[in-house]
Amino acid sequence: MQTDAAVVVRAQVRLGQSAVTPAGFKALAEGLCVSPTFESLFMDGTTLMPVGGIIAGITLQQKTCGLKKLSLTMCGLGDEGAKAIAGALKTNTTLTDLDLSSNGIENDGQLALAEAVRQNATLQVLTMTYTNWGDARSTLEEASAASNKLPARKEPLKCAF
Repeated sequence: MQTDAAVVVRAQVRLGQSAVTPAGFKALAEGLCVSPTFESLFMDGTTLMPVGGIIAGITLQQKTCGLKKLSLTMCGLGDEGAKAIAGALKTNTTLTDLDLSSNGIENDGQLALAEAVRQNATLQVLTMTYTNWGDARSTLEEASAASNKLPARKEPLKCAF
């Protein structure tokens, strides 16, 4: 029996608590853009610092990036990294699950993410536990509710703070 059906293998990369340098993360991110079969990237506990968020943001803006799940917990992204990821979320149409827990994201980064969430109809899960919340939490909750009303949204956005 012959078959012409193609087999597509969906892959995930787990590099938790690895000593990945920003240059190494950039190379990995570029690889993700040319291989749309990579759907999940877990970099929990790597010391990427804000540059990791900037690289992740650039990656998520690429039309060839098929990433659906991104976990960057405890990477030290801070506000600058969060702002870069937020910029990408405004146009990204593939990411459904994002975990930015324990990253030292303060008010400016939280507000940038709220604005991005308000415009994004694809993201289904946003996790930001162990975050020092101020006034921006209510803004992010309001943005989540607004996002759930977008006509293009297929699944409701669930946030875990």
